[in-house]
Amino acid sequence: MNFFIKEGKKRSITLIELLIVMGILAILGGGTVLMINPAEILKESRDIKRISDIKNLEINLLKAKYSSRNLSMGAANTVYVSLPDSSPTCSNLKLPELPLGWSYSCVSEENLLKTDGSGWIPIDFDKLSSSIGNSLPVDPINSDLSESYYVYSVDSNNNFYISANNLESDKYTLGGEKDKTSTDGGKNDYSYEEKDDGFEGDISGNIVVNTNLNHLSDSYNPGWDTNLNGSYQPTRGFSTGYLSSVPNSSIGYHGHFSPNCGIGNSGCIEFIDKNTQFGYPHRLQEIYQTWQIPGVTYGWKAQTIVRVKFMAKTDNPNKLAKFGLLHWSNSQNAYVFDTALASKVVPKKKEWNKITQEFSLTSDWELNNHDVSLYLYGNDGEEGTLWIDNVQVEYLNP
Repeated sequence: MNFFIKEGKKRSITLIELLIVMGILAILGGGTVLMINPAEILKESRDIKRISDIKNLEINLLKAKYSSRNLSMGAANTVYVSLPDSSPTCSNLKLPELPLGWSYSCVSEENLLKTDGSGWIPIDFDKLSSSIGNSLPVDPINSDLSESYYVYSVDSNNNFYISANNLESDKYTLGGEKDKTSTDGGKNDYSYEEKDDGFEGDISGNIVVNTNLNHLSDSYNPGWDTNLNGSYQPTRGFSTGYLSSVPNSSIGYHGHFSPNCGIGNSGCIEFIDKNTQFGYPHRLQEIYQTWQIPGVTYGWKAQTIVRVKFMAKTDNPNKLAKFGLLHWSNSQNAYVFDTALASKVVPKKKEWNKITQEFSLTSDWELNNHDVSLYLYGNDGEEGTLWIDNVQVEYLNP
């Protein structure tokens, strides 16, 4: 913009020109804010540290393992966590229950970072040729409440496992541009894991059968209900509410399993809710998994917390993911949801979003003679298609 006339005489900037310049700066500034998300950058930086820490720990654990045949890598069937606690079994922390036969191990705040074997990893790195440094690494947040901490475990053959429990950025977490959690070869797709080839333990605490919805079975109790129209079980019938007179099963108001709609082209649940064309808006769409008498099987009781987590994607930003725990109510003498039902917005259109919810069990739940089922629904919110993958359920007993 030329602010001078040919004669060389200066003229003042007009109000209109000033407004134009301010508008351009505002647009440029706004674009910068849109492109640079400070909160997401912080999450990415924390994830970068987590990935670096776990890789460095893996290198030093391998050095320790092969430095001496007599070196103890830790107690088998024990999960060592990077969280301090006055209880050696981490009983003051909010941690998910482990599989039968496994237990947690914690050390005090004073000892947490020590590298002499008294720290949260029970190996004396000081006596080894180690690049571990002067202190053991811990998660940048290191909190049980945010599910952010490191875990270490070893089996009876000194094979080890090390992981960052919870990556948080859109870039590095499950379904992200540089997804590190589902591509690391581990069993928990929400954690970044490294392990010996021989380590075969599963300490995730996930009680969902077929979390990635692959290798589905005809039997749906306690597995996923496959009595749905879809490519996995096309002969098992239509899902509830499907208009059977519609010749094309790829459209309409039904839910089914699809072999390649999930993250990394894995199997997923696909709810197609496009019903008004048939005159039946929002007909029921549901799929569920049942746990038999979890009071006996898992020790569920009043104040047990059940944490539900899954990945969801939709082609309509106003489509909702609805889910809940169907349980027996003593007061109502029937199976009900009561407060154990949630409806969540899937915030990013056509991108995978992590959905989480905690349900707190009450004394009204009868758990020793009745089952509990996780129900997923695809008919909530506006019309559209909802995809669900990587379902995880873990529980925390009081």
